[in-house]
Amino acid sequence: MKFFAIFLILIGLIIPVFAESPDFTVAQVYWKEAAFPSHEGSRATIIVIDQDMNSHPNVIDYIWISVYSDTDRNGFKMTLFETDFDSGTFEGNVTFTHTPPSGRGFMHTVDGDTIFAKYTDTLIPANYTIPESASPTEQGLEFFSSAIVGGSSPPLERVPASHFRLLDLKGDSIQEDSISVNQQIRLVSDLENQMDHLQRFAYLVLIQNEKNQAESLSWITGNFTSSQSITSDTTWIPFKKGLYTATVFVWESIDNPTALSPPLSMEINVEDEN
Repeated sequence: MKFFAIFLILIGLIIPVFAESPDFTVAQVYWKEAAFPSHEGSRATIIVIDQDMNSHPNVIDYIWISVYSDTDRNGFKMTLFETDFDSGTFEGNVTFTHTPPSGRGFMHTVDGDTIFAKYTDTLIPANYTIPESASPTEQGLEFFSSAIVGGSSPPLERVPASHFRLLDLKGDSIQEDSISVNQQIRLVSDLENQMDHLQRFAYLVLIQNEKNQAESLSWITGNFTSSQSITSDTTWIPFKKGLYTATVFVWESIDNPTALSPPLSMEINVEDEN
């Protein structure tokens, strides 16, 4: 059963009680790239995956998010539209401008800025443990994502991912990135810590179908020692034929989607079982 959000006022404090249900999912918010060019007119894409906001199967739904930069902390609210009917994935673009103020899709930035996106998830899975990086509000849980504008900031590739590939469960390479329905595969990348200190990380793999609908989102987390290299992978089983896109993200953590590496993508062709 789904419950409406209720707010209790106790001793002057507002305590949020979120709408909960085992059927709800936790939203994911991220910029499409770890860094964007800083020149006037450059565009940055923000993506939110929230299946709970796919309210109407035969309608393109929309959500609201807030975006801002180091230069303009006020920013503005913008609408993200669903990528397709029933996808649960929402996208939108902001255009950089060197002239203040921000608004109507234009974000005031300068070279070296960090840009931010803030999304509030109001529908939380039952018994979900709120992470320290999420901010409870009267409306729900606020989740953030950041990216870099220009090149005067710290290095982007703190934990660069490379050699994104498909393997079968025996560890053999899958040729031409073509697999069969119901075949379990491994999505593997090589990661290297470029920093001279301990670095925590989250390795995520997003699978989308031809309509940009999210079919799978899996991840593992861990810590790197100084200059350590590892091979990281997740598994996936496709249940229907089609052309899919797999994208790898390396973040500081699931709850802190600060990019440690530019994303990597590949297409996967899924055919009927032989």
